[in-house]
Amino acid sequence: MNLGLNLFRTRLRAELNARQVTVRLEQGLRGRPLGEPVELALAPPEAGAPRWQNAVEALAGALRDRAWSRADLHVVVGDENMRYAMLPASEGVLAPGEAQALAAAVMQRTFGDRLEDWTLRVADCGGRRLLAAAIDRALLSALEAVAAGAQCRLRTVTPAFAGLLEQHRRAAGADTWFVALEPAAAVVALIEHSELRALRLRRSPIASGAELGELLERERARSGTELRAVAMSGVAPAGLTLPEAWSVRDLGAPDTAGMPRAGATLGLA
Repeated sequence: MNLGLNLFRTRLRAELNARQVTVRLEQGLRGRPLGEPVELALAPPEAGAPRWQNAVEALAGALRDRAWSRADLHVVVGDENMRYAMLPASEGVLAPGEAQALAAAVMQRTFGDRLEDWTLRVADCGGRRLLAAAIDRALLSALEAVAAGAQCRLRTVTPAFAGLLEQHRRAAGADTWFVALEPAAAVVALIEHSELRALRLRRSPIASGAELGELLERERARSGTELRAVAMSGVAPAGLTLPEAWSVRDLGAPDTAGMPRAGATLGLA
């Protein structure tokens, strides 16, 4: 890595979800902001259109209207665009090809032929667990086309949950439920002994504490754990409060500055 170049290289960080696109121009390893972020509200997608279509079109317009050519582009996509599945624990270390084949089989059983047009990746969750993640291949192609049209270089595509978990893994604790709240999705993950053990993706926002409490109780029963400690990150609805049986720590909104860590990208781009 050439630190001399990275200290001064500019990059674009774009966050895409079903409701908004935010684009920030940054410089250096710590992500020093250059100017104010561009924030674009989105209309709901038309019937039959991909969830991500309006966001990608808005990103293309934002890049086209500004002199940001030749910058590195790092994109964070909302988890409403993702599919996840925990893979069975393995007694030994799986070769990359074995892990990919296992992930494909688990995803096929879970989602069926809907994954034919999705790009699949496998991430190490610590211990003996692996996480399979899939993203619409058409979304990746659209992002690549947007970057090329703006004369930028698409460097990473990161699911919002992966970035939040990477950022807060140590603060969340060794034994907790980790909840990532997003404008158009929510992810509930069980961490035990510092290992990601279970995960549930909800492709719609959480509206209230009662709603989140019901989701956590269902996942707790499914996982067979008595754990009722929660660490939350993201943007929570105003006044969100969980039932008294749960102890909650608010880890706050994500810190979007700085270079994305390799472990958070899931290798999507």
